[in-house]
Amino acid sequence: MAHILDRRLQLLIILSHAFIGVGLLFLQIYHVRTVFEVKTNFSHLSKLEREALFTSEQGLYYSFYKRIAEAKSFSGGLEKLINDNLTEYPSTINSIHKFHIYPEILAAFLYKQYVNLTMYMGVSSRSCWTTLRSHEMTTHMDCDGLGEPIHFYLEFIWWTAGLTVLFLYLFGTYLSNHVFGGIATVIYYFVLHENASRVTEFPMARENFATLFIVWQMFYLTMCIARLSVKTTKWNATKILTQNYIMIIKLSLLTAAAHMCWQFSAAIFATQTIVIFVLVELEWLPQDFVLNYSLAHVLANISCYYGMFGNRYFFLSINHSLIVALIFFLLFRNMERGEVQMSKPKRFIHDLCFFISITYFVSDITDRMSVSSRKDSSEDINGHFINLFLTKFGLKLPNLVELLYLCNSSYAFLDTETLVQYITVFSPKLVPVTLTFFAVKFYLGRRKKRPEAEAIERAKNYVTEDFMEENLVTLQNLSNPKTTAELKNCLDLLEKCDYDYERYKVEKAKINPKSEEKKTFLYDVEKLRNEGKRNAAGEGKKAQSAKSGSKAKFHDAPAQEKVENPTEKSTSKQLETFYLYNLLQALFFFYFALAVAKLKFILTPFICLNAAILPPRRWFLDSTIRIYWVLTLMPLLSSIVYPGLRNMQEQYSPASVDNYELEELLEWINHNTETNAVFAGPMDITPMVLVATKRPIVNHPHTEFLDMKERTRIVYAIYGKQQSAEIYNELAKLKVQYVILSRRDCFLYTSNGCKMSDIWDFLIPEAKNNPRFCADLFQASVPNFLKAFINKKFLILQIFSTVQLELNRKKIII
Repeated sequence: MAHILDRRLQLLIILSHAFIGVGLLFLQIYHVRTVFEVKTNFSHLSKLEREALFTSEQGLYYSFYKRIAEAKSFSGGLEKLINDNLTEYPSTINSIHKFHIYPEILAAFLYKQYVNLTMYMGVSSRSCWTTLRSHEMTTHMDCDGLGEPIHFYLEFIWWTAGLTVLFLYLFGTYLSNHVFGGIATVIYYFVLHENASRVTEFPMARENFATLFIVWQMFYLTMCIARLSVKTTKWNATKILTQNYIMIIKLSLLTAAAHMCWQFSAAIFATQTIVIFVLVELEWLPQDFVLNYSLAHVLANISCYYGMFGNRYFFLSINHSLIVALIFFLLFRNMERGEVQMSKPKRFIHDLCFFISITYFVSDITDRMSVSSRKDSSEDINGHFINLFLTKFGLKLPNLVELLYLCNSSYAFLDTETLVQYITVFSPKLVPVTLTFFAVKFYLGRRKKRPEAEAIERAKNYVTEDFMEENLVTLQNLSNPKTTAELKNCLDLLEKCDYDYERYKVEKAKINPKSEEKKTFLYDVEKLRNEGKRNAAGEGKKAQSAKSGSKAKFHDAPAQEKVENPTEKSTSKQLETFYLYNLLQALFFFYFALAVAKLKFILTPFICLNAAILPPRRWFLDSTIRIYWVLTLMPLLSSIVYPGLRNMQEQYSPASVDNYELEELLEWINHNTETNAVFAGPMDITPMVLVATKRPIVNHPHTEFLDMKERTRIVYAIYGKQQSAEIYNELAKLKVQYVILSRRDCFLYTSNGCKMSDIWDFLIPEAKNNPRFCADLFQASVPNFLKAFINKKFLILQIFSTVQLELNRKKIII
């Protein structure tokens, strides 16, 4: 009967967690969907206006989804991505191999299934109407509902964000061992939503998909670490091996999913590998577990390699080098440790240097092996990130692409406003918790539990016997007043040491240092005692004296307790291990976010997680539970009031979106250019040309690829001060027919906050006094560059040779 009640209770707990978690999931979906609608008025926009919202990388990723969604079949759409001649014209590339677009493939597959299901059931999946655009005074057909590709795609993104919150809740509940820990994690996440997620501002950003699997993977790894404390002595070898296989497979699947969503996941998991190395070096994790962890990552990299059609970036990433180095380190660790004895600090430094050396060696070998057989430039992304890091800290002269990256606020250092937000939200929690922790430590240090009467009497006997041995006092001499006073001083010192005999001996040695002869004599006595104990243990007899036996029993009591309760210390240590893992992981994320502001969207969820579980519930007794709730609830409520309410008001405040000039440009391209016309232009504009007009483009925002770096240099040279003939020749080699110029980039500042003229003056100082070529294109006529379209923000130039210019002059619309 009791067993049935336990099962029912467990089922009730699971259902309650599921109910709360699903409720938070739908709350997040409603929140992000509403904020996005408030900011963009998305449901009232035309199809062109909606697509014009997705600038830069967003437009590129949406174009991949759109090609599959609008294809006749899912397999036909995949074929278009595998043989893609629109994204990097005139090259034909495999977009699945080159870009991390599995979220778009999954969303398009689900969309196809949804449309087929609604058609089969005869259910309408969308509603359409005509609207009047105020700018053009023309009517347009607008549609809404999940049957519309863009709506289904966004709904897919909102559900991904909701699942992320669900796993954060489960993660916080597991770490704190209390449902309130999970709820507090989600509350902090909502308070800092603008710093925790880009989903409402950039819905199609890669980290929006990867964060779900990163949180899930680290949640599962935390569970695996915690389970190390569970007794497995009754398990047979087959069951242990099965559990290890399950861990490797699950961990590898979650890691591979995060990798295939975001190229930066390799750097994220590199920090995890470093944390695991630190824990195994401190002997907080067993080597077998770390070896399984390493094998899971190797299996994940192999899966990604084949899943992305042989993309070797995963084998060239820093995380793979760290994993291979960790495996070699584990294999040689025990062998090398048996030969050399070192102190722990020296051992840690030695092993750290050894680990770094192996990592560098593996990275260098894999890079050298890949250079000669490298298929395309997509396999040099690791070098791009390293060069970007070196440039950021002034260790390398930058090129054009690196300067454009450094101008981007996402790749700048973490801004002070975000740090102030962190301090405002978490200082009311961390400061009281820290003060309480040290106060409790101080109080426990000053007031320890008084030993039992038997232990006190035993310690007094030891001190008395030691006093008699050291001073050659007999029982008859104990009545001497001087001797009695000296013995009383020793007993008073024992009382000050809380009747801890070992501590008493240390304090006694400080007060009254022994002479060398007495030290030697006592050492010989102790040696004889130990030899007698070993002989007695070997013969199986208890032939020790009453004093020796009692002392041995007293000294060995802690060891006996450990033998009687072998899991007590292990359990405590392992519980602390997964706390320590998550703390170290958050610290590494904090360091990364300081260097690259974009990574604050990974840092913030883990800061919320660690802040929510402090202070741990197990620090408090039932009599002090009120202190726990005060330290937990008061800071949480204060963060909700400020800055939580203010942040929510800012998120729900409407924003005006006016892209009329961009929409005008896209409309002109649709109606006045050939369907195979080739375009080049600013990186934030060309993806929208690809999405809205389906025209081929030669450059896009993914400038981490070597060939795209060169193409970006060629296209952006139009904003420099080079000769027109040189620019024309390079654009002609790429078969560019139309070039889009941005007035802002030419005369003001780029979208990243840098001035293109200053960048080119830095790169080509000898041309500093030349006139800007883009200014001539806006203000005058230039041979081979004919103005085809112009408005307040953009200029489209059609590129002609001299012969083509004479033949086609009448066909150009100005």
